[in-house]
Amino acid sequence: NEYAIQLAVCLSAMSALLFVRHYVEVKQYSTLLDRVISLMLVIGFTIVGIRLFTASPVIVAAGLFIAGASLVMMSITLVCWRRGSRPAGFFLLAWTVFLGGALLHMLTMLGLFPHNLLSTYAVIIGSALEVLLLSLGLADRINAERRARYLALQEKHSAIIDLKDAEARLVERALHSATTG
Repeated sequence: NEYAIQLAVCLSAMSALLFVRHYVEVKQYSTLLDRVISLMLVIGFTIVGIRLFTASPVIVAAGLFIAGASLVMMSITLVCWRRGSRPAGFFLLAWTVFLGGALLHMLTMLGLFPHNLLSTYAVIIGSALEVLLLSLGLADRINAERRARYLALQEKHSAIIDLKDAEARLVERALHSATTG
């Protein structure tokens, strides 16, 4: 179990980093932040490699990695959101809700928060809200892309109409005398 948990923690953090890279389109807003994600992925692969090919446990490194990945994801999405990325805002809100649920559950497990329905199911509730918010962000992104395609088609249509009008004027000039009409 310990072996599987160490690998799963690292792989899930790496998957989350890749998801952020694609969902927020980080490269569009900052190549430096995209390189930070690449560096974090190299660190994750290194931890996984150490655990797979040696007998040394990496539970501390894995824990620090997932904490660092979470902070990096929050920072990157905040920067991208401030630079105009709407999906980054949805991701930031969704990840905050999820981390809040995980933190509440952890505080309950440590005895710092009382057991109740909310604290018992905090991670599940946080995950469900995260999925809902990410779905709304994805829907917003799809609608934005549809609007952009519609506007591009509308511009293309206008350009075609303008060309046809120009062609009609040229035909009119070619077939009619300016003096006699």
